[in-house]
Amino acid sequence: MPDLARGARLVALLATLAAPAAVAQDPTPAAAAAPPRPRFPAALLGQVTHAKTGEPIGGAQVFVAELDTTLVSDETGSFRLAPLPPGKYVVLVRAIGFRAHGMRVELADSAALDVQVKLQAGAQLLPDLTTSARYLAAQLYANGFYDRANTGRGRFFTQQDIQQRGQFPRASDALRSLGLDVDCPQFNQCTYRWNRCLLAFVINGIPQRGIAATQNPLVANSLFPEDIAAFEVYYSDIPAEFRQFDERCTLVVWTGRMI
Repeated sequence: MPDLARGARLVALLATLAAPAAVAQDPTPAAAAAPPRPRFPAALLGQVTHAKTGEPIGGAQVFVAELDTTLVSDETGSFRLAPLPPGKYVVLVRAIGFRAHGMRVELADSAALDVQVKLQAGAQLLPDLTTSARYLAAQLYANGFYDRANTGRGRFFTQQDIQQRGQFPRASDALRSLGLDVDCPQFNQCTYRWNRCLLAFVINGIPQRGIAATQNPLVANSLFPEDIAAFEVYYSDIPAEFRQFDERCTLVVWTGRMI
């Protein structure tokens, strides 16, 4: 009997040693991945007033380019557009008898942005612009094109000026028709001069330097007239934001793909 008991104990010991070790279990369940934070509607509101007198301007058109939406200020000059997705927008404000005003705004989640628009008096009609024309106008105002034009420095041309000259196969031909000296000894190697001064290039606000200066679409002659929203030409009196090195004259081109 003692031998049988010892045998049973030996079998039990061997079975224990052969059993796989128990894996410790974490009693805490794994945390679930956090769901993406929802983006809530925002709002754009404000008031349009006379820059000099502070009087409200009713009937002003407020155009939001990215949404192709226009609203009109009430008799107190106030306007409100909601709900809007959070993000960046270009806004153009126009009123009869005032210079238009363009601006860039950024709307945050669940927030209302209050903007105060002060319009300068100036003779201006409100032509019925197409959607694409309103969008380009909003971009040009936001980029300061019309503010610089009002200073009297440089020469300024818009897409409408080009269209009035007729149909052109390339942008280089259109610019030549507006008085620039364009020389293309090879089809894809053009130079541009104003009053015999070789022009430096700024495209959509970005100075073209180094390789970019020799490969930009104007030099490569790959830009079409319909691609140009507007351009500015400066001789000696170049605005600081476009000045590069010691150049005496600069051609600033704005395209439909403005930044």
